[in-house]
Amino acid sequence: MMTPEQEQALEEFLQELPEDTQRIARIYPPTICYKSKQSPRYHYMILSYSDKPEGPDGAVTVTLIHGADSSLPGVATFGQEPEQLIVCDCGKWEPPTKAQIAERYRELQLHHQQGKA
Repeated sequence: MMTPEQEQALEEFLQELPEDTQRIARIYPPTICYKSKQSPRYHYMILSYSDKPEGPDGAVTVTLIHGADSSLPGVATFGQEPEQLIVCDCGKWEPPTKAQIAERYRELQLHHQQGKA
């Protein structure tokens, strides 16, 4: 549940978006958690909306941040179609733990080192 001040801040944010992006942001607000039709076990939050229609057929896309319960905790995935999302709004999305962040960092370092070999 948002406070009146948070609702006002969200409305001000939405008013600044281009019309198509604003329409998507009203349908898929950044203030609730989602699940994906492809991965309904995991929680996601919308991190951002595309300012330029770059999706299929010029559709607006979103950037999702994977929650702690995801197979990719803390990873942001760009260019996602919002229509793939299922509104969850359970309030159980949590950011990745420090241990999950450290593990992801190690994986990225290893991947980077292998690319140099």
